Amino acid sequence: MKIKILNPEEKILKWEGWWDNSKRYCLIFTFIAGLIIHLSELIYQIGGIDTILFGVHQKNFDWEVSLGRWMIPLIASIRNGIVVPVFTSVVSLILMAMCMVFIIDILDINNKVWISICAIIFMSVPYMHYIVQLFYCSDAYSFSLLFSVVAVWLLIKFKSIFVYVVSALLFMLSLAIYQSQISVSIVLCLIYIFIMTIKDEKNLKEIMAQMSKFICTGIGGVLCYLVSARVAAGFFNLELAGYKGINSMGMPSNMDFFASLRRLIVYLMKTYVLNSDLSKGDFWGIFDAKINILVILVVALLIIYLVIKNRIYKSKKRMSFLVFILLLFPVAFGIITFMVVEEEYLSRTSPQVAMLYFFMFTLMSIVGNTDSLCIKLSKWLGVFVAVLICYNFVFTTNQYYYGVNWINEKTYGIASRMVDRAEQTPGWYAEMPMLIVGDSRSKNYGILDESINGTNTEMFTFYVNDGSWQKYLWQYFGVKYSQCTDSQYQKIKDSDELKEMDYFPEKNSVKIIDGVLVIKLS
Repeated sequence: MKIKILNPEEKILKWEGWWDNSKRYCLIFTFIAGLIIHLSELIYQIGGIDTILFGVHQKNFDWEVSLGRWMIPLIASIRNGIVVPVFTSVVSLILMAMCMVFIIDILDINNKVWISICAIIFMSVPYMHYIVQLFYCSDAYSFSLLFSVVAVWLLIKFKSIFVYVVSALLFMLSLAIYQSQISVSIVLCLIYIFIMTIKDEKNLKEIMAQMSKFICTGIGGVLCYLVSARVAAGFFNLELAGYKGINSMGMPSNMDFFASLRRLIVYLMKTYVLNSDLSKGDFWGIFDAKINILVILVVALLIIYLVIKNRIYKSKKRMSFLVFILLLFPVAFGIITFMVVEEEYLSRTSPQVAMLYFFMFTLMSIVGNTDSLCIKLSKWLGVFVAVLICYNFVFTTNQYYYGVNWINEKTYGIASRMVDRAEQTPGWYAEMPMLIVGDSRSKNYGILDESINGTNTEMFTFYVNDGSWQKYLWQYFGVKYSQCTDSQYQKIKDSDELKEMDYFPEKNSVKIIDGVLVIKLS
């Protein structure tokens, strides 16, 4: 078999044919929008608990590998494990912008206004500020999202065994960085299949062939990942962690499908319609989540219009298939729930949140110009709601950055006082082990210290968070305090001396007990 290799000039000409004005505009606009939306992060270099714990140089990746994310150390090795906040954040935004280009090509969105709105939503969904602040691995997570989208794009644009293999490998690599990204791939596949069906330009046999291609390649990628995760863990002499059921991935015997589906649907309703759980004050900011009812209404009207216009209802098979695809969307949004037994769908860690709005603009593009007053008003309503969503997500992102920056400043203030008090304690010496007891988020001190304690509510947070205070003090103050042993910890936590201590910053809140410097926060 003769293999044809194109000259560089020929390849560039082919690339220029695909790289049209819409895609160039999308890349540039999305990147600039990302820079503006995340400007606070770039200026203040705001990090959460994981970022603080890893500091400026991450050397150990055992935890990531035990979570099945064995690609993270490989990507980090490109920069030698060095954490450079602005650099990795900008690289992440570039990768996200590239990802957006492939998405609009898959969904065939060419209107620049639609592209602009979609780009702003995409760069400001809660997932983005969650990822950008993890600047020790934000570039890896962005690669994961890009791989998941490109895998779908290849399956749509090309037809060859080689492409199927490459797509399966991209699925595997995406999962090996961040497992939740699989939902993006599946939602994109479903939207594409739905559009093929409702446009009535392909027969059902062709549509089923495309769907089979998606399914087979996806299953191949998932199987490769499940094997690779265990091989990678074994290579590093590790076991997959029990954290959130990671070690149960791909074990259907432990999974109740209908219970998982019920939990997922209830969670989606609470988050996106009923304005409770994560959506309350954490996700929708100044707007009520019920605004999505209007988006769903617009999508429903556009679908009904296309079904009637294209006479889809005349084919029972086609109509049934269309309904079947719609019913699969909730499952696609939270597919990770079915892969990992103990994992729940989390809106802030799921970029597919943006796909609902992309779906709406895809339908608008298909409808095009129409004389129907109802559809015209529906499209205007959709645009209006999407603009509100843009404002809300951008506002929420910067509100989040402001809050975390405030938390970090408060944490720095507490830490500086702790260092002073510790080193002024009679009998203290540099090698003395330290134990910080309690949670600084408590009412005793009156701050939300998430940058240190994360979401932990245990009393002895110093131990639970693997010496996070120590790491913080080393990172920001250049002082190293050794951690007390487990036996010292067990002895001190139930002692009368600890119970008699006051809460920091009272005079009796810092004390030496059995050769350990103890600071009692709560």
